[in-house]
Amino acid sequence: MKQAGKFSLCLLIMVVVLSLSETAAQDAPDKTLIVNGAAVNAAVVRVQGRSYVDIEGLAQAIGGSVTFEPNQITLTIPAPPPPPAPRPKEAMSKEFQQMVCPL
Repeated sequence: MKQAGKFSLCLLIMVVVLSLSETAAQDAPDKTLIVNGAAVNAAVVRVQGRSYVDIEGLAQAIGGSVTFEPNQITLTIPAPPPPPAPRPKEAMSKEFQQMVCPL
């Protein structure tokens, strides 16, 4: 009978601990990932002081792609667009100046 009592007590303690840990996990505030000033629809999880982000959601947000292979995960981030060509200075050409103001 002592064995059954110890087992019941152990089972009760496990149930209490598991219910408390689940309650603590539910109370953790949701985190929002912001990329370049915009909120991203990607799950953020904090485990032992480190943050982990859903890589598929992140890739979609930045216009990239992710592929999964047996031994690696490849995240492809698109290159930024080239800068626009510099605009020519707005001025009168030398030929026009000579035609208008001959010196």
